[in-house]
Amino acid sequence: MLERFKEHLQTFRLQLSNQPILLAVSGGIDSVCMTHLFYQAGIPFAMAHCNFGLRGSESDGDQNLVENLAKQYNCPLHVKAFETKKHSRELGISIQMAARELRYNWFEELADTNGYPYIAIAHNLNDSTETMLLNLIRGTGIKGLCGIRPQHGRIIRPLWFAHRNEIEAYISEQKLRYREDSSNAETKYYRNLIRKEIIPRLEGINPSLHHTFQHEARLFSATHALYEKELKRIREYICRKTETGIVIPISRLIEEQVQAPVLYEILEPYGFSYSDAEDILQGIHTQAGKQFLSESFQMVKDRDQFVLEPRTETNPHASYSIDQNTCELRKPIHLQMEYISRNESFTIPRSNTQVALDYNTLQFPLQLRHWHYSDAFHPLGMKGTKKLSDFFSDRKLNLFEKERIWLLTSNNTIVWVVGYQIDDRFKISPQTKKIALFTLKQ
Repeated sequence: MLERFKEHLQTFRLQLSNQPILLAVSGGIDSVCMTHLFYQAGIPFAMAHCNFGLRGSESDGDQNLVENLAKQYNCPLHVKAFETKKHSRELGISIQMAARELRYNWFEELADTNGYPYIAIAHNLNDSTETMLLNLIRGTGIKGLCGIRPQHGRIIRPLWFAHRNEIEAYISEQKLRYREDSSNAETKYYRNLIRKEIIPRLEGINPSLHHTFQHEARLFSATHALYEKELKRIREYICRKTETGIVIPISRLIEEQVQAPVLYEILEPYGFSYSDAEDILQGIHTQAGKQFLSESFQMVKDRDQFVLEPRTETNPHASYSIDQNTCELRKPIHLQMEYISRNESFTIPRSNTQVALDYNTLQFPLQLRHWHYSDAFHPLGMKGTKKLSDFFSDRKLNLFEKERIWLLTSNNTIVWVVGYQIDDRFKISPQTKKIALFTLKQ
């Protein structure tokens, strides 16, 4: 077993040096076996043990065994106690998920702090098979069929080659002490049920089940690598980043013949599910305005594209008052107001973020509000009326951009589409004696 262990380590192409490898040691049969193999191979290592405090005196017994192993092998030992149940409650995740997150975060922290080049986890051949089956039962994509990878970044799995029976034989041969987790016997946990009842039946059909699954995992991993490469190309081609989110042109979805599995991979980081991806693709043929929501993001079909942005709690009926004594407004947008007498040196600003208005045409208090579909105004330089919806369409504004626009109004008449255009009726004229200067601050 030692020679096969050394051969397997060579597959990682480890850059071994005087820096020890950090071994995750629970005290169970797998981690005790892995630790002994590292010792026999003469590879320097340190040990890390997590006490999750979930099994009372049993957890303390695990820690005691690991402490004795560290003394026996004369190696550095890191031990940390976790409030696993509290972490589970705070994040609303299972105990198993909480423990996994806590230990991996701590291992990475230890490696960064102490300069450990690799973190060794004692997963074996059987663990990978169990993971593949569990993922398949729950529902998975190609990634879930890759099993447990033998290496992921600086995390390595030196026992990935070994069957559990081989590990048990090695432990017996070397007369090594280890701790048995009593929860491993409880079939209420799905992994234990798969290990104790489902896999033995499958082995009746295929005695080489674990090696078959190992072979399949390699094939799926190679397939997944190609899939990821193509997915990256499609993502970069169909997604255009904006300041606030992304835009996906419908023409590119059609050109690339994007199906739900691929769109799901693209949108999953934003909290959308597989069924959401299916609904969005069906939404290609619906009218503009159709919305799709995840917990934190919203996607809207806007003419010939889908627009995705973070969800915001906006009140379309919100209104803010501005009287002639107001010099600055901080909410909902940052506006500065200045009222000055006109003189010959004054130059009308040529900016969308600063406007000069004829003070005497304004009726205070002014109102700042969102736009309504029926809104219309006289754009600067035009004598006729233009619907605001048409004004937005000319500028190809999407629905999210429209929702963020504020209107400055006087006696219910639009004075300024803030950041875009003033109404011609409020412009500076030769007769203007007093000027209202409004500046939009970013």
